[in-house]
Amino acid sequence: MRQRAETISNIIFDVTPNIIIIINEDMDIVSFNPAAETVFNIKREFAIGKPVSMIMEDYDFRSVRETKEKIISRRVQLTDYEVVMLQTVLYIEEHNVMLLVMND
Repeated sequence: MRQRAETISNIIFDVTPNIIIIINEDMDIVSFNPAAETVFNIKREFAIGKPVSMIMEDYDFRSVRETKEKIISRRVQLTDYEVVMLQTVLYIEEHNVMLLVMND
């Protein structure tokens, strides 16, 4: 049953139109979905292990890392990519990572 749930989670991660990025406490990208590849025009293989600041401002991530308080649906303008999106950042304590979800 757990394996089936993980498989479904992987499918959702890969097919959602929303950007999903997981960032560790060192502010490095540990997971990067296909929607993120499309918007940021960067392949997953290249993004993994790189600082999130390479693709976008990291102020909100630093704030969430320090306070452990989530940011829900904050409007952000990514001028380098000519998009405006809603950004949600959650701290996942049991894994010491932050989850970024963005949609337009």
